[in-house]
Amino acid sequence: MSTRNESARAKPHGRLLAAALTVVLGLVLVVGLTHFAFGSPLTPKQSLSHSEFASIPGVDGIAASSQMVYATTDYNCTQVWAVTPWHQVQLYASLPIPVSKCGEGAIAMGPAPCGCESWVVYVIQEGQVFEVSNWPTTVTLIATVTTSHVQQDWGMSYDQVGTFHHDLIVGGAAQGDIWLVNITTGNVTFFTSLNTHQIEALPVAPMGFGSYGGDIIVPIQLLNEVVAVSPTGVVSPIVGYSQAEGVAFPTSCSVGLLVANQTAGGIDLYPKGELSGLLSGYAFVNGEGDRGIAAFTASGSLTVIAVQTYHLEQIAFL
Repeated sequence: MSTRNESARAKPHGRLLAAALTVVLGLVLVVGLTHFAFGSPLTPKQSLSHSEFASIPGVDGIAASSQMVYATTDYNCTQVWAVTPWHQVQLYASLPIPVSKCGEGAIAMGPAPCGCESWVVYVIQEGQVFEVSNWPTTVTLIATVTTSHVQQDWGMSYDQVGTFHHDLIVGGAAQGDIWLVNITTGNVTFFTSLNTHQIEALPVAPMGFGSYGGDIIVPIQLLNEVVAVSPTGVVSPIVGYSQAEGVAFPTSCSVGLLVANQTAGGIDLYPKGELSGLLSGYAFVNGEGDRGIAAFTASGSLTVIAVQTYHLEQIAFL
């Protein structure tokens, strides 16, 4: 029979047990958050240092060349912003659409079809694809992607590899549909549907990216995974990642990884030196919200480079 004193002595032990269980559960949660690769453990890497590259409140889309960075925001979808090599932010162009029609668009860079300049900016908003060229800056509607689904979010990239005819690759988030847009003729061709939601990035993998070289690499946010879509429409899972939002590939000329950080109201830069060992044979993925950033290979291995609570949108290499 327990006495009152014995019961009192037992309470500290109960509190210690509860504290120990709390610690264990916390560790389980942390480990769980870093095990997205279809049950395979991630390769840990300390969170890397970064700095603010440019202040652009509401930034969501990024496109970059070796000289310039262009961005769109969800505060005003009609505006396209440019960041100079000296980190100066300036309004680059305004799209001829009403702000009331704004959804979450996308931005990409590709060659000018006229050959008069090396790169131009392409922006999609509400299914309208605009070409934004400079000297002087002009905005031209080159194509319209029509869909029976109500579209709010879009994804877009330019096929620099050539396995998709050097077209713009456009993704509709409502149903996971993918179209190809010819930048010279404006012709729009339906390619395939992933029958899912939340696809907002569609880069084409370089040919050296394992068995998925030349495929479209698509992060699917609601399925927590990254898949490859071949030129014949075959879909293959590559790696799991919580709330996968953006994907980007480094090149031999890359100087760093740019990240649209909505919490901080700007673009963050992870410099090349911080990414040592991850610039060859890797792609990078980020999760929306607080899901961090990781590098992954075609075989599905993951290396986390940042774990934080920021709201991240798209990523691109400078």
